[in-house]
Amino acid sequence: MQLYHHPYSLDSQKVRLALEEREIDYISYRVNPLKGKNMDSSFFRMNPSAKLPLLKNGGTIIYDTLDMIQYIHRINVSSFDSQAAVLDDKALEWMRKIQGWNPKVFTLSHVPEKYRLFVSTFIRRVVMARMAESPDLASMYRSRLQSAYDTEEILKDPDVMKQSEDQLVRLLDDAEQQLTEAPYLAGQEYSVVDSMFIPVLARIELLNLEDKYINCRPKIAGYWKHVKCRPSYVVVIGKYFSGWRKYKTLLSTVIMTLNEVPVSSFNYGITTNTVKQLQFMVPLQNCKVSAFMNISLTDPFVCTRARSYAFVSFCLCGSFLALKHLQLEQNQRRQRF
Repeated sequence: MQLYHHPYSLDSQKVRLALEEREIDYISYRVNPLKGKNMDSSFFRMNPSAKLPLLKNGGTIIYDTLDMIQYIHRINVSSFDSQAAVLDDKALEWMRKIQGWNPKVFTLSHVPEKYRLFVSTFIRRVVMARMAESPDLASMYRSRLQSAYDTEEILKDPDVMKQSEDQLVRLLDDAEQQLTEAPYLAGQEYSVVDSMFIPVLARIELLNLEDKYINCRPKIAGYWKHVKCRPSYVVVIGKYFSGWRKYKTLLSTVIMTLNEVPVSSFNYGITTNTVKQLQFMVPLQNCKVSAFMNISLTDPFVCTRARSYAFVSFCLCGSFLALKHLQLEQNQRRQRF
């Protein structure tokens, strides 16, 4: 079994949690959208939507998250227990409810507009470059390009953003009610429903919104504290998002992107001091990357690229926390002098 995913992808987290909880062996392939790898022709032929994750088991290819979760549930249950292999109506209802919430709209609504536009421009350029490389896939790439334009239009509508937030609130309120009756969403034991719900809470915490959405709901707050102790959470989410490790992972991805992806004409500027801080926060063990960073400290144009791709990384992952931390430190220094 092969899983194509990225640790920052919310749907990837759902599928990986289900796999880890069931202790199913799988081969992990990390597809980094920050480098446009999900737009590569080899991946695009398997999944024209370019969305993550993608599950491949022999000749079976699945790229719908709900279908993946149900597939994982079926193969984990004994073939002699046909009833247990089918999820009950309550579990399916919860799964559809969780999957019905769009984290993309909610996440991008908490990102400044100029950064959203930058990310959109980046995605369109990647799609057009891939289209030129693989003319036989031009029609599918054009569809993906239209999707990028549609996203821009959707995010201009404040009603859509409000609907996304309202839908999240309803989901959390329903979960709070359910957790007053049972320790888990589908009953007395952990299930695939919880594997789908936990990444939603992780996204809220990543955006630094836990006080607004989690801590004000005591049952969810207790549930969240409890599930974060599970080994599967540590492997899938905690490994990347706990404490300063989430900043290190974000910045490591930025530096790898800088080292491998060509840049044309992005112009957002960055100070040499900020690049030095990035270098300090992310230990550089790769000589090639270290050499690149040494050049970037003396090359204003390369510094411009650093800021550009840093913003791509933070936007796509839904977090500007590390950048805010750097800006806060800079403001504190200015106040001292």
